[in-house]
Amino acid sequence: MMRKISIILVLIIISASFLSAAAQTAVVSSVKGRVQYRIQGSAWADVSNGMQVPIGAVISTGFKSEAVLDLGSSELVVKQLTRMSIQELSESNKTVRTDLNLRLGRISANVKTSKGLKHNFTIKTPVSTAAVRGTKFSFDDVNIKVKEGKVVFSNKNNHFATYKGGESGSSTGNQPPAGGLSGREEGIVVSADTSDVMGSESSSFSRGRSGVQYGSIKVNWTYYEPE
Repeated sequence: MMRKISIILVLIIISASFLSAAAQTAVVSSVKGRVQYRIQGSAWADVSNGMQVPIGAVISTGFKSEAVLDLGSSELVVKQLTRMSIQELSESNKTVRTDLNLRLGRISANVKTSKGLKHNFTIKTPVSTAAVRGTKFSFDDVNIKVKEGKVVFSNKNNHFATYKGGESGSSTGNQPPAGGLSGREEGIVVSADTSDVMGSESSSFSRGRSGVQYGSIKVNWTYYEPE
């Protein structure tokens, strides 16, 4: 009797774990032009409104074509001439995990925020990775543009940068991600004091200066937050 009760309890625990990590579904909200999908070992088939896209299936869009996918906790727009797949879409312990593989082209996404729900939204390409924290953004394998929230963008050498709403950046894979705050060159003022070298009186500096002195040349810089 005790053995039967133990077996039942184990089955209940396994069932509860399975439900807590239940897979989500990707539903096609709209299709424009020619959009197809393919499961490994099968032929290409047309994507239609309302259909569920199997996890792991490759989605391909033609010229002047796009598809909008409802991922439950996020919305994904697959732009023209794009090939991508959803590797994982699940929810476990109040965390929604979405893993996308972008092979070619560009996508844009709106990761919806929900109270008490954490998002782990990652897009991988052959040269870079974008990890999203509740945001609206567009992305291809080189360029990132953030509308809202934050995106951590890294290349294959694990160099990374964080981009906030209104910022954009890029990485070719070998070079560290550029742009974002580090790319706002118009917000940096640099001046140099060579009075000791020239033998003249001290010259004026930009306000809010800071710097270090190397020999007789002092370099000053000021960062102004762009409006």
